[in-house]
Amino acid sequence: MKKKIGILMLAAGRSAGGPDIYEREITRALAAEDRDTEFHLFGTTAATFDSLGIAQENFIFHQLKPANRIISLMMTFPRICRELGIDFYHATFAPAPGRHTPYVFSHHCFSNFQHPEFYPWSVRLRLNALLKRGIRDARLVLCVSENVRELTVQKFDVDPARFRVIHHGVNPLFQARDADECRAWARERFSIVDPYVIVVGKLEKRKNLERTLEAFARFRAEVNEPIKLILVGKRTWHNDMLDAAIARHKLQQHVIETGYLHQEELNQLYAGALMCSFASLWEGFGMPVLEAMASGTPLISSNLSSIPEVAGGAALLVDPYQVEEIAGAMKTLHADADLRKKMRLDGIARAGRFTWQKAARETLAAYREID
Repeated sequence: MKKKIGILMLAAGRSAGGPDIYEREITRALAAEDRDTEFHLFGTTAATFDSLGIAQENFIFHQLKPANRIISLMMTFPRICRELGIDFYHATFAPAPGRHTPYVFSHHCFSNFQHPEFYPWSVRLRLNALLKRGIRDARLVLCVSENVRELTVQKFDVDPARFRVIHHGVNPLFQARDADECRAWARERFSIVDPYVIVVGKLEKRKNLERTLEAFARFRAEVNEPIKLILVGKRTWHNDMLDAAIARHKLQQHVIETGYLHQEELNQLYAGALMCSFASLWEGFGMPVLEAMASGTPLISSNLSSIPEVAGGAALLVDPYQVEEIAGAMKTLHADADLRKKMRLDGIARAGRFTWQKAARETLAAYREID
């Protein structure tokens, strides 16, 4: 008999950064790879399913009700799983309450354990409890990087045989484009006239924006050219910190925030950039690393957590706690056109090794391990 596999989707369609991208991309890739298994997709909003664009007989959608997520996950989800005879489900971000159905758990990041100061206590309390349960109870734990796997196995008394590493892919929409055309588009879309450095990710403390802003201010003063810093992402709970840092370094006229962008627009903004700075303090994977490299954008990134594993020598690695290193890398890339060209080619080649098709095939192989 065919297995019936559930996929619990809590982020897709919510402009929720990495978890949103993961749910959409892995589900689309699973659909492309598997037209036989009966998949049941569970979400709490119609936007979740609309964001996928999947029209396939073996992918069946279930919108959980009521709209209150806690009630739906505690009562509606287990009832439907029982009625459908779901063999197991894939918790793509966090497991549902209870132990009613076996599950596979995708483990995305270790920052909430390694750096609790990055999160408000209310967020940390809920997130830690959910992730600890997934790590403890899942039949298999799918880690997005070797770094996440190693740290999790070290911290918790768990069997490493239950852990698999499955890297993310990068959407083919992210590709090298004509830089002049992309800069012309940026002028029209965002009124960006000057050359620019791009920073992508949620505008939160973990992304190291205070040091990045200070480094950019130093870099801009040293080169004495009209260069802008473009921040792409949604603000979170650190708005006062961000505003204060921009004002402290007198960057009000030199920083542009775009908010969240869809992938097509983001690719063009990457491709027109002088460079991308991703000096994050901690990442489970770091999607902007792949996106920037695939777009042919020279990349500055951190030497911490999973980022060197993903960048693979195709980025300038810096200590994200050292403002001088970040500013120095910006200055180096600005001054050396040959280095920018080399990094563009190295980045494109490196990003080409990460595909969602590969991630889907490895995920399906993990599914087949479940009895």
